[in-house]
Amino acid sequence: MLHKIPFQFIYAEKDGCHILIDVNINNIPAKFIIDTGASNTVMDIGGIGKFVSEPEPELNEMKSTGVGTDSLTSHILTIELLSMATFSKPQYRVVLLDLSHVNNVFQQLNLEPIDGILGGDLFLKYKAKIDYKYKTLTFRTRN
Repeated sequence: MLHKIPFQFIYAEKDGCHILIDVNINNIPAKFIIDTGASNTVMDIGGIGKFVSEPEPELNEMKSTGVGTDSLTSHILTIELLSMATFSKPQYRVVLLDLSHVNNVFQQLNLEPIDGILGGDLFLKYKAKIDYKYKTLTFRTRN
């Protein structure tokens, strides 16, 4: 089954943009950035309480890295449901990181804060295609 999920561009710089997508975490609306360079789907550890009433994250044994950073301490949390349009994935494990530096930059650019980042784990598993012309992210599932 193909799942076509709409997204929008947000312009952060003169010639640059980010891809913003509406996600639901445990049936609560969230804003995520699509990042093909991110190896995992990430949520902001500081805002996870908005989506999970009593989060109990596990310390991630592997250190996370990003552009402009050395190694970051991260945590792992299984969320009950991650969904976008017709796509849904129960019991999905996400990495929790402090995304305050991203949201601070977004605030300086008068952009709304994000709750997370969709990463390569989802893109690879569900054979993602990003269509820039029609502003859709497509996932393929077996259903």
